[in-house]
Amino acid sequence: MLADNFIHQRILRDSSDVLVFVSGLGLNIRNQREVFIRKYALKNSMSYIAFDCTQNAYNQKASPVILFDKMKQTAKRALRENFSNKSFYFLGSCFGANLAIYLANQFSEQTKLALISSPLIQYGKEPICRGLCTQLEKKIKFLYHRNIDAEIISKLVLLKSFFQEVESVLTPSVNTYTGPIIILHPENDKSVNFDNSLHMYKVLNRKNVELIQVPNETHSFRNDVQLKNVLSYLHRECQKSHS
Repeated sequence: MLADNFIHQRILRDSSDVLVFVSGLGLNIRNQREVFIRKYALKNSMSYIAFDCTQNAYNQKASPVILFDKMKQTAKRALRENFSNKSFYFLGSCFGANLAIYLANQFSEQTKLALISSPLIQYGKEPICRGLCTQLEKKIKFLYHRNIDAEIISKLVLLKSFFQEVESVLTPSVNTYTGPIIILHPENDKSVNFDNSLHMYKVLNRKNVELIQVPNETHSFRNDVQLKNVLSYLHRECQKSHS
């Protein structure tokens, strides 16, 4: 079932604050970034839940559009059942940013911040997944010529297919959440075009929406120094809420 591998981590604390991390699509959520974010939640006595979009991209039993809808409904149900009357801080990366914004809208009264990086949300005119598919195609060819594990290549092929089919539903949710949004975009991001984040910033056109281009960083935030910098924006908003 979707819920079995979609909810990657769930930590319940006696706290009014919940940190919600939504991964992008890759080979595995189990990387340095997720661990770093989880440790931040524990250190600050926050409840924590992480949604793993990755594994569902390799699911051949349903179309990407149906899977994406199931992800949204499962995430919404999990938050409602586990964290009623709590305050949410959403962190969403790439494809996960789309889901994070959707959830911020669904729980607009409870959401304190949506912090998203390289949002894969269709705001600009160019097809949003084009860059990602191009990068995946290059990676697949590179690995194929080096006799890398066939299972890894197979997953990347499925991932490319997922992006191609799901693109049509990566449109902005109805914006009922009017709280702070921070858009981070790495300076050297070759997967999601900066123009998309810039267009999102202009469309939202609110004082509490920030767009920050992160210098010397690529699509995936995995360096401890950069991750600490990312979470400093989260920490700033948490302090505001409690002051």
